[in-house]
Amino acid sequence: MNRKAQINVLGVLLIAFVGIIIGIALFQVVSQTVGDATNTYDMANQSVSSVNATYSLTGQSVSSVVVYNTTGDAIVSSGNYTIANNQVVDGTLTARIAVAADVIYQGGDWAISYTYEPDGYIDSAGGRGVALLIPIFAALAIAVLALVPAFRNGVMDLLGK
Repeated sequence: MNRKAQINVLGVLLIAFVGIIIGIALFQVVSQTVGDATNTYDMANQSVSSVNATYSLTGQSVSSVVVYNTTGDAIVSSGNYTIANNQVVDGTLTARIAVAADVIYQGGDWAISYTYEPDGYIDSAGGRGVALLIPIFAALAIAVLALVPAFRNGVMDLLGK
């Protein structure tokens, strides 16, 4: 039996095992980060006062905005507010809603439902497509890290296959 070959195979397997564990841990983080940068989210019934003021909304850009008067379940028309996307507030991009001075439903709270782009959202479709490739190539790299040492060092021969 060749003792030096066994030690070499063991070392390669140990390095591959540690690399795979680290790769899987990093893969999870990368996948979550890419998911946050490429997905939009829904906000339902965020409460905002109908007093003449400007309020920050969740996310850097909003769409599909629906505003309800919380006391009467009536939809507030878009003439009573203005939405401004990608506004810099305290160094962060955010969406803002400005309540008009002559609001019909003055004095109560509004419930705002909308779809928003989270902080760090990738605006361009091409950029989102490329970002989605990152976890795929990371998974392929982990698979290569697992399979190449096994085939190079004859691990399959040692297992009797």
